Amino acid sequence: MIREINRSEIPECVVLIRESFLTVANEFNFTQTNAPGFTAFSTSNERLYWQYDNENRKMFAFFLKAKSSATIHCCLEKTTNVN
Repeated sequence: MIREINRSEIPECVVLIRESFLTVANEFNFTQTNAPGFTAFSTSNERLYWQYDNENRKMFAFFLKAKSSATIHCCLEKTTNVN
């Protein structure tokens, strides 16, 4: 089931995000030193708390048997066509 997460679930989501992106980092030899802004290294509880509290960013996760298995950040932006 996909549903909006609450603030108390952010630490679990951070672990999931970091572990998921770490597989890509390992594949491309990204490290904390050569790519500190890469998601596997830059996502933290503090960062997501700030986005949740100050940007009112909606955060969703897919839950399977009461454990999250994917986290999706949704941010709606106005888009314009440039033709």
